[in-house]
Amino acid sequence: MDKEAKLARRRRRVCVTELYLNGNSGFTKAEFYKLLEKSRFVSSVIDIHIRDRTRLDQYSEPSNSTGDILNIEDSQWQVFVEKYLADWLYSITDILLMQAKFVSRGRPMSRAELAALLHDRFLGWESKDLQLKDGRNEVWSAYTLRSAINRVLPEIKTSGAVTLTNLAKRINLRSREILFRKMKTRLSGKHLQKLLKKHDIDWTRIKKAYKQRLLAEVNGSQSACTEVGIRDRE
Repeated sequence: MDKEAKLARRRRRVCVTELYLNGNSGFTKAEFYKLLEKSRFVSSVIDIHIRDRTRLDQYSEPSNSTGDILNIEDSQWQVFVEKYLADWLYSITDILLMQAKFVSRGRPMSRAELAALLHDRFLGWESKDLQLKDGRNEVWSAYTLRSAINRVLPEIKTSGAVTLTNLAKRINLRSREILFRKMKTRLSGKHLQKLLKKHDIDWTRIKKAYKQRLLAEVNGSQSACTEVGIRDRE
């Protein structure tokens, strides 16, 4: 894009305040929130997702005999939805009705005006509370790290191989499944150690507990083989 085009684009900047003045009133907003509260819409949406998750868990195949290594708390989304869903529903409804009214008056919004409204409503000054990720943020949160450990640690079957280096290698191999995208930088044992420390995940405790599980599995298998051998001799 040349300089003249950029200047022309700047001149066409949208006045969002003017659009709002031609939109709905405070009465409309108050009535909309009353409707949501009366219908218990937000709580019903949360309940639907909880029931769906429960249904999926009932029909999902068990991962392995060891079960999850780490407990993963996944209730934060409920707090997030309770806080923002009503506002988002009102915002998108308000914008849609605003466009409908402008169309009926023979003055539909332009793409630039619509984009300005969407940006103001969803990415404006309040967006800092939405925990949005930018390109500089770390992809490894406490949740993704715990999920990764639960997924790949059971693949290690010998006590001597339970190391951060081996864990990092297996996470790298399964990164698309864990993160739903390819990692830009592969994990090393040292990097993984720093991430675990940053998110207060106790690797020493995890390692000790998992080695005990492996030992219990080995002892259980040996006991089963011994019993079979005794029955065969009888």
